[in-house]
Amino acid sequence: MRYPARVMQHFILLYHGHVKLHFRPIARELGVEMRTLERAFIEEFGKSMFQCQVDARLAFAQTLLRWMPPPKISVVASMLGYDEPRDFHHFFEKHTGETPSAWGRKEREKAKLDIRLAAGSDELF
Repeated sequence: MRYPARVMQHFILLYHGHVKLHFRPIARELGVEMRTLERAFIEEFGKSMFQCQVDARLAFAQTLLRWMPPPKISVVASMLGYDEPRDFHHFFEKHTGETPSAWGRKEREKAKLDIRLAAGSDELF
């Protein structure tokens, strides 16, 4: 395989950093040792596969939490592979400093304000 790091990045992004996406079986299928793949990934993307997975998971969660109306936290957690919503809650709070609900509420309020400002009115919502 010529570009195994790019293939791995594709899998990570395709599955939105799913918590149950394991690298070792993919590396085995690519015919590459984990250590070789990790070095190539860091060289290619400037971060580890794990950090890429975390970044992708967080970005997807934030996208979902911006929706109006927002999905339930348990749904977001399930989509990202968490068996327990509290595990997702812990992950999200660790990486953002806010709970998923508080973060989503704040972001949706920002979006509403942006819409009001773009329309030139405070009376839309």
